Amino acid sequence: MEEKGHTISDFNLDELEVGKQRSLEKMQWRNEKREEKRYILQTFLESHKFGKDVNEPRIRKGCFLFSKPKEVLYPLHKAAELGDAEIVRLLLAAGADREQRTSKGRTAEMIALEEDLLGSHKEVLMLLASQIKVMPLREAIKLMEEQKCL
Repeated sequence: MEEKGHTISDFNLDELEVGKQRSLEKMQWRNEKREEKRYILQTFLESHKFGKDVNEPRIRKGCFLFSKPKEVLYPLHKAAELGDAEIVRLLLAAGADREQRTSKGRTAEMIALEEDLLGSHKEVLMLLASQIKVMPLREAIKLMEEQKCL
């Protein structure tokens, strides 16, 4: 019995091109989403007078000689205070320290609890209470490979 060999002509080149195009479109879409998230996070940091590092406190400017010093907040504390789950998620994915304390010793979770009115900060509290690290899928796969989980 003779086996028939396959040549490149056996494949539908149009289907390969369509698949390649779809793959490029998906990659472009992922890149656009990534840039959109970066922009949202950067806008949040700038609008609340934070630097570019998600683990740096608010930039304090001006003369504080005669004013009562305010609590030093970090980006995650502000997002928790506002009840903004999307920003909390982005900050955690960017490496924000959920255990970071303010100058008065409060964590982001404590602040969210204080601000919560009838469940208004429920999603933020769930994100902050979980011990799950938010990270991109590819980073998670790499970590699992390093830990010999895969």
